[in-house]
Amino acid sequence: MQTKSSHRERVKPGIWRRHGADGRPRYEITYRDSDGAQRREVVEGGIRAAEAALGDRKARMGRGERVAPNHRLTFGEAAARWMDAQGPNLRPATRAAYESSLQIHLLPAWGNLRLDRIDVAIVASLVERMQTAEYRQEILDRSARRRAERTGRKVKAPKATTGYRPWTIRGVLTPAGRAFDFARRRLSWAGSNPVRELERNERPTHDPRERRILTRDELARLIASAEPPYREIIATAASLGTRLGETLGLTWADVDLGARVVHVRAQIDRHGQRVPLKTKRSRRVIEAPDALVSLLRGHRAASAHKSPESLVFASRTGGPLEHRNVAQRGLARAVKRAKLDASKRPPTFHELRHAHASAWIASGGDLVELSARLGHRDPAITASVYSHEFEAAARSDSRRARLDAIYAVSVAPPTSSADENEAPSSRATGPDRVVDLRERRDRVA
Repeated sequence: MQTKSSHRERVKPGIWRRHGADGRPRYEITYRDSDGAQRREVVEGGIRAAEAALGDRKARMGRGERVAPNHRLTFGEAAARWMDAQGPNLRPATRAAYESSLQIHLLPAWGNLRLDRIDVAIVASLVERMQTAEYRQEILDRSARRRAERTGRKVKAPKATTGYRPWTIRGVLTPAGRAFDFARRRLSWAGSNPVRELERNERPTHDPRERRILTRDELARLIASAEPPYREIIATAASLGTRLGETLGLTWADVDLGARVVHVRAQIDRHGQRVPLKTKRSRRVIEAPDALVSLLRGHRAASAHKSPESLVFASRTGGPLEHRNVAQRGLARAVKRAKLDASKRPPTFHELRHAHASAWIASGGDLVELSARLGHRDPAITASVYSHEFEAAARSDSRRARLDAIYAVSVAPPTSSADENEAPSSRATGPDRVVDLRERRDRVA
């Protein structure tokens, strides 16, 4: 005799219902996989979830995808297979960031867990833990122990006062989600990606700090206070809107002083390597102002490295300059000498790019052209990043003048008794005057 907990009944084709010991229903789906084998899966949720899961399996096989569930696949195995397959196609910095997220956060938490066991609740739990100082202290202590084992010396971990920032947590979720997607597409795993199932309020939100926008006077003082070659580097970034890596990656073959244009073709990464740009849209040609052209002419005349393949901003040996040196020895010292407003935080190098964009917008420059100058892949990105600047530029004198012309009569204060007694011939005759139609009709009569 079967007990209530073992009773299994067919609800509709391919969907079965079983009541557990607690009396709650559990749903299963059955189908033949890509190998022709009969498969049975337990689906969390109600009948709608079961219908969606069964429809998903059939749709994927209909598209030619291989569906043969691998229930024993662990997150560690899936992540390793994904990195082996996709790693060579990633930019070095991106691959390093993914590997760091896996080694520090994801593999210690989920490495030995089967993918089927990792649901959205487990992902949300990791997100919540990463926002605590206790979790961050665990990571710092683990890193200190590994360093001590490697060096044979005692290493003390710094004290964590806050959890990880939202952008760091979002950076960890990216490789996690891609590992799940890869397992679905390539490793015969039939589950759903729990990272994609996170609600908006379960994802960390990033509140970007307010940008430090340099005025024209501040920028002039900053450039004048910098020492060569940092003066030319700062001037180039501010005049063209180029990123630090793009600025350091310029060669003399990229700079056409006669045509007054600069070709952005490559960049110097943080490891000192000249590497391709991040996107095709980043490869661009930018018109240079005359002042920058004159500055670069003088810089080339004084440089020991003038061949077309030489870097425009090179070290004494002709090699690339380091990002950190430009930021600390170049920009930071120039900021101190320029004596900028001490009530505001010092500008970063990337904010030279913001200064260029803000100046362009304030002068009435076109959005699409600015997007091309900055190398954004879509003008919508430019509009999103600089929405505040575009709105501020729209609040211009000409716009106020138009509004005054439209609403001057409608919202004008009532006329005084002296005005009412004034002769009609002496009243205003401009566009702001309200015409008395009865007066005009009497004149015609």
